[in-house]
Amino acid sequence: MILSLVKETQVSGLRTTVPLTLTQPALIFFAASVRDKVPDFEKARSRVTLSFLVLGGFFSEVAVNCCRREAFIVVSTLLSQIKIEPHVPRRSSLNPLLWVGFLVPIFFLCVGNLSSLENPVVDLKSAVVEAFMAARTLEHNVEARKLMTADLEHDYLHKKRLSIRVRSGRVVAFNFDPAKIVQSGDKEFSVEVESVWADLNEKVFATQYERIKFLKVKNEWLANDIDFIKTVPGKPLLPFNVESDKRAELALAVVRSFMKAVVNNHLNTAIQHTTQEFQTNVGGKDKLEQLLTGPVEPHYSAYDLRTFTQKDRKEIEMKVGIYLVRRGKKGVIINEARLTLRQGKTEWNIDDFQLEKTPLSPPATSS
Repeated sequence: MILSLVKETQVSGLRTTVPLTLTQPALIFFAASVRDKVPDFEKARSRVTLSFLVLGGFFSEVAVNCCRREAFIVVSTLLSQIKIEPHVPRRSSLNPLLWVGFLVPIFFLCVGNLSSLENPVVDLKSAVVEAFMAARTLEHNVEARKLMTADLEHDYLHKKRLSIRVRSGRVVAFNFDPAKIVQSGDKEFSVEVESVWADLNEKVFATQYERIKFLKVKNEWLANDIDFIKTVPGKPLLPFNVESDKRAELALAVVRSFMKAVVNNHLNTAIQHTTQEFQTNVGGKDKLEQLLTGPVEPHYSAYDLRTFTQKDRKEIEMKVGIYLVRRGKKGVIINEARLTLRQGKTEWNIDDFQLEKTPLSPPATSS
């Protein structure tokens, strides 16, 4: 049936017309509406093929949504909505174990993905904390200041308590528990960090406990505040069986210079403090340099003094802890080394240097 219709309006003086051909819906709509919703596939396909066809849409839908937070809701919703009504001959029945074999792996896949949903968020914040603390381990504070807000950078440079602490030493190692990161809204979080501090001679003098707050500024996490919780100073060195305090102080000065050169990989300076006999016993200068260089990674970062014992008038034995860290990573390994000092004509020299092979934990300190 074809209609022609002309319609006049008085809006803005324009004439509005409808199309010259206006076709009525065909009767095909009625025919499609009464079709069987579940065609009889059994005549052309086996039950196994039918099972794969029905489960194909189900499996793809769950696989797409299983990485979302609503995975359990999606699965339960889909299971409640799916109605499988295949045509099954009377003489055979569909094995229910077939459905269980498909549904059980999908369920455990969803559970496994849900358990790791929070990991990317925690890993991101952990990486932010690790990057900021790694920047504080550098000799300069330029990189660390780039990861601070303007307020914290001002305090870092000018606030008396914070700036004095920064100028008197640096962070050589740090550690924190990512599970203890505290979220405060979408744009703030805080974490407690334990850090080992060394002075300008690379000698460890204290362990600091800080609470660092981070703020999200223009999609970038920046450190916004540093609260010092407590400071645990290192144990003082108590010389044992020292004949003369002055001679002991001279020996300690040699050890500090030698260990600073070893930590900073200044091998020529370190070798100048050794005796000729020690160089010969090791196997020459090349072997001595190899001994003092230490591993590439983790590398030497700082040291501490542990024991000081005078064996006789011209010989002193010391034990020191050498701190090894990985660049940009949390954690620390401490190896113990034994030094033997022998007095020459004018000063003390290193006559032996031996590293213990077993890593030690940080020395116990009292708060």
